[in-house]
Amino acid sequence: GHAIGVVCNRKDEPLPPCREQSGLEPFFYACGQHSKRASDCAELQKLRALALANGGVACPVEVPCVRYRCSHRVDVACSDADAVSRIMPGRRLDESQTPRVVDSQFSDFCESPASLPECRQPVTFVFHPCRHTLEGIPCHTAVAWATGEEDAPLCQTTTRVESPLCGHAVELPCHLADDLEKWDPWDGGEPETETERFDEFGDPVVVVVVVEGSRQPVAPP
Repeated sequence: GHAIGVVCNRKDEPLPPCREQSGLEPFFYACGQHSKRASDCAELQKLRALALANGGVACPVEVPCVRYRCSHRVDVACSDADAVSRIMPGRRLDESQTPRVVDSQFSDFCESPASLPECRQPVTFVFHPCRHTLEGIPCHTAVAWATGEEDAPLCQTTTRVESPLCGHAVELPCHLADDLEKWDPWDGGEPETETERFDEFGDPVVVVVVVEGSRQPVAPP
């Protein structure tokens, strides 16, 4: 409805875009809550045509939301807000825990909408079955480890176990402890031993003898 000046001999040509800026109504996005002030009448008409063709224009205004899976906060476009908090099938992280804990004995965590950025908030990852923990892991990564979407690292926590070779306590990374405890260095038999000394109670202190010519242990797994 705005007047546009044109050259008389070109009045039959398509009209140029209307650059009127005064008195323009705000354009409301599909959410009905947020609006945009068009720079001129031509931009407003483009927005209206786009809304008419698509049943509305997705709202790009950033709003704060809480992720359903982990309860961490994230700022997303208003048009994605419903997806952030939408109830999904599967396990959620306990929001009462700070930081959140991802226990790898469970693998049925609910998915995160693909349209959302990965959650980078730090969480504590719990290895299974040893129950050792790894702190400061990005939330998305920890869940991916638990679900098997990504390969989880091996537990590197230093653990003391008894060596089946000699009976002494040794320190080694946790992920090797189970293999050591299952190792049968004498293949079901008994090693050669000798009495090294007697303790304060008069009991013999027996040690395993592994020298050239004696019975040799089988290689560890």
